[in-house]
Amino acid sequence: MKTKKWLGLYCLAFLPILLGIAILTIFIDPFFHYRKPNTNLFFYELTIKNERYLNDGIIKNFDYDAIITGSSMSENFKSSEFNELFHCNSIKVPFSGATFYEITNNIEKGFSNHNIKYVIRSLDSHVINWDSKEKRTHFIYPEYLYNDTKVDDVKYFWNTSVFMLLLKNCSRQLMGHPSGITSFDEYANWMKEQRFGKSEVLKNRNDFKKTESISEFTTNDDKRVRENVQNNIVNLALKNPETQFYYFSPPHSIVAWGELYENGELSKRLKEEAIAAKMLVQCENIHLFSFNSRKDWILNLDRYKDTGHYDEQINSEMLRLMKEEEDKYRITKNNVEDYIKSEEDFFMNFDYNSIF
Repeated sequence: MKTKKWLGLYCLAFLPILLGIAILTIFIDPFFHYRKPNTNLFFYELTIKNERYLNDGIIKNFDYDAIITGSSMSENFKSSEFNELFHCNSIKVPFSGATFYEITNNIEKGFSNHNIKYVIRSLDSHVINWDSKEKRTHFIYPEYLYNDTKVDDVKYFWNTSVFMLLLKNCSRQLMGHPSGITSFDEYANWMKEQRFGKSEVLKNRNDFKKTESISEFTTNDDKRVRENVQNNIVNLALKNPETQFYYFSPPHSIVAWGELYENGELSKRLKEEAIAAKMLVQCENIHLFSFNSRKDWILNLDRYKDTGHYDEQINSEMLRLMKEEEDKYRITKNNVEDYIKSEEDFFMNFDYNSIF
């Protein structure tokens, strides 16, 4: 009886602590699950490691009329630059390593309660040939934040990581730091933590070897590409004709293309991109861009931290070109065939070993 009695007393004593943690979490709401942030009272830190925890709350509860999203290729965009160029009020909700399906799900939530003028989004070529409902399994995905079920919210307000965030927030306030929130210029921006240059991109690589095994582009590949692009890109534009969608193929370095050449995947990848481009230019409210034509970027390895990721100045320049030089860089029904031929001629015939 003594054991049961002490156990009961222990539970009664611990219950107010649990209740207090839950109330604190709901009140501060560090992931904006219930409401937009109270920046008059608290400081909200938006970090790249918490993207998948933060983005659902941002898209549902913030005030905005434009969205910057996509994979890590969109993380270095600055909302302030986008706002100035496009005369809008934007949020940034990138998903590192995301599939088309993940990003589209997030965007659709924004349309449920916002009038959105613009969406800018990266279209990463390596996920074009993925199933139209596929998610990246190696990322932790907090489903309890994304679904409409309230029962599993206990995973949110009784969560060790969330509790540590609350302690950090409260200690900040006690030390007299100002309230507020990380800006969307800084959120997810990784520039300061990376090293750039040819040595970083090439690492121990000395050459590219031509493979004898060329990947075939099959009818199944064709079907998968078309379903993915239709379901996650085209349909979104068709359902929201008043919104202007600015989509771009990220300008990966020439080394990324060399790896496709070496692996026998180059011709297949170009076919996939061509199919996507021809589908996307049929929508009047999709503004499609590819900056692979900027050879001064893709051939300059000092602009990259690895084979694919470019510096934030390229993000800034892409924004400007999409707005101020759209006629020069936009892919349309009138020039899509020329674009496809030009890209194929360059990448299929480039001497990849010339970069060493």
